[in-house]
Amino acid sequence: MPNDQVTNRGESAPAKSQLDSFLEEVKQLASGGQSGRGRLIFALDATASREQTWDTACKLQAEMFREAASAGGLDLQLVYYRGIDECRASRWISDSAHLATTM
Repeated sequence: MPNDQVTNRGESAPAKSQLDSFLEEVKQLASGGQSGRGRLIFALDATASREQTWDTACKLQAEMFREAASAGGLDLQLVYYRGIDECRASRWISDSAHLATTM
């Protein structure tokens, strides 16, 4: 991602992020009678280096899950990396609350 699209904490976010644009497109497709469902993967670092910020990360991810699910027509998957020999993926889930519990 180019540096001009990355913001630091405390700075205002861009008016419309790529995720916002993607979710808007999904909403339009779902309301237009398109068949099938979209899929969105949330991938995250779950290594020990995140231990001190894990509770905050869980809350933020849960908010992201809810927002993505509100678009409708999306199945969500959680993929996480916990170290050299461990990378796991949840099944595809349409219920964001269930995905947050999985995390």
